Amino acid sequence: MFLVNKKKIYSDFYYILNSKNAGKKVGSPQQWLGFYDFSHSTQNFIETIVPSLKNSLSLALKLFFPFAGNFMSTPPPTKPYILCTDGNSIPFTVAESLADLDHLIMFTDPRVVEDLHPFVPKLAPPRLEGNTRVFPLMAFQVTVFPNLGFCVGVTFNHFVSDGASFGHFMKTWASICKNGEDYFFWDLTLARKEEYEDPSHENQVDHKYRFTFVMDRAQIERQRRWVKNQFHRNDSDQSLYFSTFVITCALTWVCFLKSEVDGANRFSGDEDGLYNFAFTADNRNLHENLIPNTYFGNWLQTVGVTMKKRDLMGASGIAYAAKAIGKEVWELKNTLKS
Repeated sequence: MFLVNKKKIYSDFYYILNSKNAGKKVGSPQQWLGFYDFSHSTQNFIETIVPSLKNSLSLALKLFFPFAGNFMSTPPPTKPYILCTDGNSIPFTVAESLADLDHLIMFTDPRVVEDLHPFVPKLAPPRLEGNTRVFPLMAFQVTVFPNLGFCVGVTFNHFVSDGASFGHFMKTWASICKNGEDYFFWDLTLARKEEYEDPSHENQVDHKYRFTFVMDRAQIERQRRWVKNQFHRNDSDQSLYFSTFVITCALTWVCFLKSEVDGANRFSGDEDGLYNFAFTADNRNLHENLIPNTYFGNWLQTVGVTMKKRDLMGASGIAYAAKAIGKEVWELKNTLKS
């Protein structure tokens, strides 16, 4: 627990009340797991590592104190806000597990997603204060695997931070844990309007498997050359952009689509059906007024690509997907130049 002056942080969220979005739930908790080597007993872990983690976390949260606040979902037309008050605290759970750590972190075989659930902390449920729904924003769990290692699990609500800001927080925590107190500048004054709806919904992912696919540099370069060869003779579009990200997204999109479609019925009835691919872009370096790397909050936009099924499933589907995705990325990268 730590103390801060009472603060209300207003982000420019607004309510989406049209029928298209009715009942839609966004703002679900984001989950992160990190595994580390530790070849000592549980008692040793509790006596040496846990105090260091807790003390450094407390110092880090003084700098990133919105994480310890609560998201206040107020009735319209009042804007929702993050409320930070003296005495704010965050759940910190310490657990022990006898699970097979090597199995949990292996990359060569499919892993059952549910095997990871015990190591992910749950956010406290929302509570009602008058007409305001109050949502806690972060929770931690540290799990030790005796004589093998330990896992740090973090759950946080996306309303308070995007991945870049969360990554900055985690690096700050690690730095403090290793080197002592660090310093940080944060600012929410640049927050843009985003769609807001009740963040109470949690997506339950059950009976799913996690696979890790690795593409080395040589494989990516071969795929890139093949994609370029599909266009260099008859396409003068200057926005052709085939970065590693673009090539990987195109390959993933097409392979994912093909994995869901039976080969015999690949083109039955919906050749012109539309399929969407979306990715998020970090706007920090795209804004006309470049903001500091230490900016804290959300600064993302969603970019979407729509294509017909016949184009994606054809022999050159990956190339067409790469062209469409690459065009969106190229336009983002050239926002400032234009």
